[in-house]
Amino acid sequence: MLKYLLDEMQIDILNIELYRVHREWNHNNVSSPYTRIYLITDGYGLLTINGNQYTLEPGNAYIIPAFTLVDMECPESFEHYYIHLTAHLPDGLNLFSLVECDYKIPLSSEGIHLWHFQRLLQLNPGLELIERDAKKPIYKSMLERCERLNETRSARELIESNGLIRLLLAAFIKPEKQAASHSSFLGYHRFQKVFKYIQQNLHKEFSLTDLAGIMDLNPAYFSSLFTQTMGISPIDFVNKRRIESAQRLLLGTHKTLKEIAAQTGFKDVYYFSRMFKKIAGIPPAGYRKRLFDL
Repeated sequence: MLKYLLDEMQIDILNIELYRVHREWNHNNVSSPYTRIYLITDGYGLLTINGNQYTLEPGNAYIIPAFTLVDMECPESFEHYYIHLTAHLPDGLNLFSLVECDYKIPLSSEGIHLWHFQRLLQLNPGLELIERDAKKPIYKSMLERCERLNETRSARELIESNGLIRLLLAAFIKPEKQAASHSSFLGYHRFQKVFKYIQQNLHKEFSLTDLAGIMDLNPAYFSSLFTQTMGISPIDFVNKRRIESAQRLLLGTHKTLKEIAAQTGFKDVYYFSRMFKKIAGIPPAGYRKRLFDL
């Protein structure tokens, strides 16, 4: 089942470019609906993830999983390859919801080389960020452009790109956490019907009893089993999925906060705003206005 889930994982490269940034690359409380991978070729920068600071410097690769809160700073300038991508398991669950990763890896020890980034850029031309002001909703257009360009790719190009991205992702997964990751994937399989129901009904109200009924379990036992297996309560899991969906809508549409709240299952826009800040670390209005000139 683990192999099946990973075989079915859908990977899309949204952006890739070799680009130099300067002191304007200075952003706090960034949380994006896509995963970022960086390879620094010159200069240095700083990332702060979960209270830990990482120096962006040549010789290392870095990952910021989707929906991870991060601060970014460039004291002077640096040149880097950046890759923005999505990695979704069946039913839309993000890969890094189930696996833990190292945010920084040395290239030499993980079999990752500059060539991998050069080749990915060669295979995926035309995917640079063409709009660097994220006050404008660009996420939806990024996805649409990715779909259009994929239609022009040959089978060889698509297979090779997919393989190279999988190689990069694998390098970041913590070896010492493999047992825990395997357990999470087994839990994903066990609750797959529940995840599918949640994904298809985010816009609706539903209860713990409704979720437990999908598996013909007592609500209390279902909640305990889910929490023990997935490391998060069912209600917290649902709220996290709702807010992740809201983040995509904030970046990809012009819908109002009230419309987005309703579409993601919140009748009360004020409760939606409180929950959004609790999970994403920033109010939804501020999230939409945040500059992502990355």
